[in-house]
Amino acid sequence: NTTPLPHHHRTTRYLHWHHSNVRPITKALFAPKVRPDIVQSEEQIEAGKVASTSGLSKMDSIWLESKPFLTGDAPTLADIAAYGELCQFAPRFGNMVDYPLEYPRIAEWMARMAALPFHDEVHTALDVLGDISGDSTEDIVKRLGPATKSGMQALKGAGATTSRL
Repeated sequence: NTTPLPHHHRTTRYLHWHHSNVRPITKALFAPKVRPDIVQSEEQIEAGKVASTSGLSKMDSIWLESKPFLTGDAPTLADIAAYGELCQFAPRFGNMVDYPLEYPRIAEWMARMAALPFHDEVHTALDVLGDISGDSTEDIVKRLGPATKSGMQALKGAGATTSRL
């Protein structure tokens, strides 16, 4: 079928695809370092790495092939979901994936996402948490509390309503 999908259908299609193709990167890379309470076997971690590598390749070559954002010319919930997942590994934050080298279109898209209003405030916690690529889980866990507090303060400073949930 060559009829273009309405914009909201493309967003929904991406979000369904996201869960099996991009989401595994968090469980494979972030959870072992930051959430030692989530028990995974080496096989599960490796399967997540394989799935996310394939997903990132498809995101770079298909989803971002001809559009500035995942589903069109403007960011949608699809972009926010994907960026929230992927930015934590970017050189600027967790420093675990070299997007410019490995996925150039994702790197360009990430730059566009970083230019959106309130980006820095929303990502203060990741900024404070910093590079986690070489640190021990114990060192990272010690930084989680201060990072979370800084993030909450930045959101309040931007006028966001926050809760203690």
